[in-house]
Amino acid sequence: MTKSLRVIDRAHSFHGVTWSPDGKQLAWIKHEGKAGRQDRLLVGVIGKDKVHLTILYEDKMIHSIRWTADGQFLIFVRDSRWDPTVGKHFSSALGVIQLDGTNLKNLKWLSPPGRFSMHGYYSIPYSGWAVSPDGTTVAFGFGNSIWLYSLRRSETLSKEIHLVGRALEICWSPDGKGLLYVVSEAKAPVAPGSAKIGPPHSLYWVDKEGRKSRFVLREEKGIYNLQWVKERDILYLSGGTLYKVTLRI
Repeated sequence: MTKSLRVIDRAHSFHGVTWSPDGKQLAWIKHEGKAGRQDRLLVGVIGKDKVHLTILYEDKMIHSIRWTADGQFLIFVRDSRWDPTVGKHFSSALGVIQLDGTNLKNLKWLSPPGRFSMHGYYSIPYSGWAVSPDGTTVAFGFGNSIWLYSLRRSETLSKEIHLVGRALEICWSPDGKGLLYVVSEAKAPVAPGSAKIGPPHSLYWVDKEGRKSRFVLREEKGIYNLQWVKERDILYLSGGTLYKVTLRI
């Protein structure tokens, strides 16, 4: 079998390479490995003979790219740096941008810049976030709440749903009417200064209006890589084993 290799970009390193839902575009982050570097969020339209590259956004620390289901928006995490001059680590925010480079928004800062010391800092990926199946809404954890933010209507205020604890992972139902979220029952992080909280984990369901909530199950070895695959079936990893569970909610 003959394989054709194409070089579409060059840099010191890349990360977060992900295909668009229609398989015609790639998004990735590149940096040159220099002090005070600027990470660049790029999108490449993959043609038969060439690739058209667009730089959508530049910042010092960006990661965790996700496409919306309709391929119209890219969502990513912005981290600011540890500042040794003040002994503070600045916070994270979710950013969203349209593919034409417009409509850039910060959905919410996890904490005010410089508010916490480095050991008190944690990043949005450890608080969970997910895009609704129809690509119109982002759900993200902040404290003991899930916030819903509309990607389509900028004038719409964010909606807060109160939880039983901080959401480590968030997953939408296939019909977009509810969410699953994982919370830890551990009393301390996995290591001193770590943002990650270990097992045991509990799984809860909540409707997107925040009016109904239900305990689903508990795993002593944790719940990771949660996915709601169809109707009432979910998948997750626990203790090195992949589980499939049919929900009764």
